[in-house]
Amino acid sequence: MQCETYYIAPDRDYKVYQRDQGLAHIKTFAVQVHFDGSQEQIDSMNRFQKETGLDVYTLTKDSAIVVKETEIELIGNAKKYEYKLINKHKDDIMNFQKLFEHFKLGRITEEPEKIDGGLMHIMYKVKTTTKQYALKRLNPEIMKRKGVLQHITVSERIGQLFKDLVPAISALTIDHSPIFHYEDDDYIIFEWIEGNSIFPPDISIEHCSIVGELLGRIHTSKIDIPDLQQDISDMTIYPWDKFLKLGEAAELEWVTALQETIYSLKLWNKQLISSKKRLSERQVISHRDLDPKNVMWHQSKPYLIDWEAAGYVNPYQELLELLNYWADNGEGNLDYDRFKALYDAYKLYDTCDNVNWEDVVISGYDGMLGWLNYSFKRSLGIEAENKDERALGTKQVLGTIQALKRYNRNVKYIKEWLEEK
Repeated sequence: MQCETYYIAPDRDYKVYQRDQGLAHIKTFAVQVHFDGSQEQIDSMNRFQKETGLDVYTLTKDSAIVVKETEIELIGNAKKYEYKLINKHKDDIMNFQKLFEHFKLGRITEEPEKIDGGLMHIMYKVKTTTKQYALKRLNPEIMKRKGVLQHITVSERIGQLFKDLVPAISALTIDHSPIFHYEDDDYIIFEWIEGNSIFPPDISIEHCSIVGELLGRIHTSKIDIPDLQQDISDMTIYPWDKFLKLGEAAELEWVTALQETIYSLKLWNKQLISSKKRLSERQVISHRDLDPKNVMWHQSKPYLIDWEAAGYVNPYQELLELLNYWADNGEGNLDYDRFKALYDAYKLYDTCDNVNWEDVVISGYDGMLGWLNYSFKRSLGIEAENKDERALGTKQVLGTIQALKRYNRNVKYIKEWLEEK
């Protein structure tokens, strides 16, 4: 804040890189506080220096910077960061060049820019001699899972089918497949679109109304894929006790948070078993992950991206998830006007008569519990490619536990607002 220009690197509190104006007491550099060497911080420092040309200093615990007129004194582990044109993604970037040339997509003309926001895979903006692309490098650990390759292929097919109904952005294909395999990695490639995702508290009532209408169109469509199976899998009881035991042994920072919430996690998990079975009796084909990061806005027009999770879902379960995402006021509470705007726009397509909202509200824990289970595995190194992924898993564990607590606090309001006539 003391700097004229400062930035914020993505972490559990801030989902994307941000740059802003400060108090201007310091005009020649910015500071990366709580420096831990994570890839998110390195990418943010590189980006800030590339955008501004200013120096960046790093601060860890028990370090400080003292500025006396034009003199800068570094105390403890404070250091001046040296900009790295190509950092630890060097090998990836070299492969990108070969990938694009191999598939005749042009020659890369600038260093690919890592895009903030991806929680499972890594996304880059790539400029070539022909076009600009969004390149998604798929997480190798996830691609090892049984059925993932087939699911991604089907999900992108769903995105293609919805393009005439909603502004869906789907992947390029090679031999009828969205997966570009090169050497040891798998990629998905999209044509680049300009725009930004909008997050609380900047989400407006108009944004909510538009999203509610789009979801209504998707849920009432007649799109059908004969070989796509409905989701009739049993609800899983996740191994919360095992995670706690492993976390305690590794002295991970989320242990206390898990100890405080493990009883509630088990309760919510058990409640989901019966409710999910009843909700599975009605399903539609949909996006299944339309949180704010997967809607890009350009000149007030939305674009629905990242159809990777697309498949069958109970329509009201997905509606509730969107209400929880989009009606957030930025402080963890739900805003009534945003909630009603999205809900009322959706009801123009589905009147929501005879819905068992009790089951639907319980289903609101489903996605978060599943994500928490995966995040524990990443944090513990069970499903993680490197230490950066483990660090991201740790951040997501802490963030998801907080999100579950917020949702539980909001449940009574959600029930009241859904049942209003």
